[in-house]
Amino acid sequence: MTQLSNAEKSFLAAMGASVEKLASLQPRTMEALGIEDPNAVDAIEEQAAQAVGQPAVDEGVPQEAPLEEPQPAVEESPPEIEINIPSGFFSNKDTHPIHLATLLKSLYDDDWVEWLPETLWETIRKDLSPVSDVNKNKIQAIAVSLSTDAPWQDWNIFENCGKAFSGTIPHFGAITPLTPVEAVFTLEILRRFHPDFNLSGEVKGYIASCCLYYGLSFLPKEWFGDIQEVLDKQNQNKEANKEIAVAWKKLQGVDVDSIEFSDSKVVDVQMRHLLEIKNHLLVKEEQLKEI
Repeated sequence: MTQLSNAEKSFLAAMGASVEKLASLQPRTMEALGIEDPNAVDAIEEQAAQAVGQPAVDEGVPQEAPLEEPQPAVEESPPEIEINIPSGFFSNKDTHPIHLATLLKSLYDDDWVEWLPETLWETIRKDLSPVSDVNKNKIQAIAVSLSTDAPWQDWNIFENCGKAFSGTIPHFGAITPLTPVEAVFTLEILRRFHPDFNLSGEVKGYIASCCLYYGLSFLPKEWFGDIQEVLDKQNQNKEANKEIAVAWKKLQGVDVDSIEFSDSKVVDVQMRHLLEIKNHLLVKEEQLKEI
């Protein structure tokens, strides 16, 4: 059996694998969903029963007007927020991580990040529906990213979060390089969670290595930040990057469906890689608008 590294153990602990903390299921759920004290319901029912049992007023006998006692101001409770959950939200492997994070915060505020996984799955199951294994990993990766800076600092955790965000169950103990598409999507998610966090040198080096592994040598700054500088140190054939940068700029706003790319031209191959990333991000942005 493969031994887990310290980084992987840290990732598992941050994902909630530790059993040191206990969480109360029902009180947290009631508080998060705004359910009032059940005793208050009993009191209301008792008052209603008393009101029904009071005798009617005889209209033939003048009645003294009762003195009106000042009534305490009644605070209006905030309106209930109706949350429409699409069918298969927690079972669909393509459910967007931002949708998951937004829904969990709306239901359980920030408390859910600290709950044990078993508590969280059971709470979601009772309140909404069961959660698939793919989305369990996705939710755990979200929790790690919201509560720590580990994905920004440790390449192994960045990889595992990236696989989870993309709908793939991470394989702990094995190196499974992210594709350039997965790497960029992971960066987009992490920026939304903590735009002020910076990547460590080892995470930048990991991303650069992944891109080279899949044949991508030009990294647009709007997606990758300053990782191009790190990649250039690893790339033995970086002279074509100027030509690639010019070609990529020309493609903006152009109907690429009418362009035929050649597998034998370096620039064309790079354009295909970049267009794949661009199209994936566009699909994900449209997905965010669906709910």
